Amino acid sequence: MRVLFVGAHTDDIEHGAGGLLCKLIAKRSDEITYLCLSRCTDIPRNATILEDQEAVTRFLTANRVAVVMHDFPNRRLGQHAFDIRELLESVKEEVKPDLVITHWVKDIHQDHRLLAEESFRVFRNTSVISYECTRSCPEFAANYFVDLTQAEVDAKIELLALYKTQANLYYNKPDVVRALAIMRGVEVGIPFAEGYSIIRLIGSGPCAPLP
Repeated sequence: MRVLFVGAHTDDIEHGAGGLLCKLIAKRSDEITYLCLSRCTDIPRNATILEDQEAVTRFLTANRVAVVMHDFPNRRLGQHAFDIRELLESVKEEVKPDLVITHWVKDIHQDHRLLAEESFRVFRNTSVISYECTRSCPEFAANYFVDLTQAEVDAKIELLALYKTQANLYYNKPDVVRALAIMRGVEVGIPFAEGYSIIRLIGSGPCAPLP
């Protein structure tokens, strides 16, 4: 399966879908592409964010993940909607994903919402699920749950820890990440999970679990 992860900013993918990303990496049977649109170098606390991104890129590429980083202006992706749509169209043609994992359309962060809308538009003939960003998805209602092991939750936390500039953000703290995984697991009677919103699933038979 060819899987495309899409994130507006540094650590969005890891925060919202890091457990699934680590699960797929461990499987070693899927073609994974990681697309991030903004490096967020404009934020004062992010003075060394490029070093963090290099560390994450080294980890991902060492695990056979294709990493694509862009530098659209943080908080102003809406001003570049046409260019972003063109970029996603080119990624669609190059990667030909079977599954796209992107932001949620009701996310209250304007960049996240814009990228969700453009993802839905460009990948309208592809299976798409959306992840939650804890701080900006207050009304998120999961209807698909990825079963995570303790090791996969720990791997997500370790991946987030590579972003040293983001370590003081409360929603990236290990206890918070683990608590959310427990809460989503409780919803479906398993120890740990990540919650997603299904936008579209395309298949040729009965609905089966995704990766």
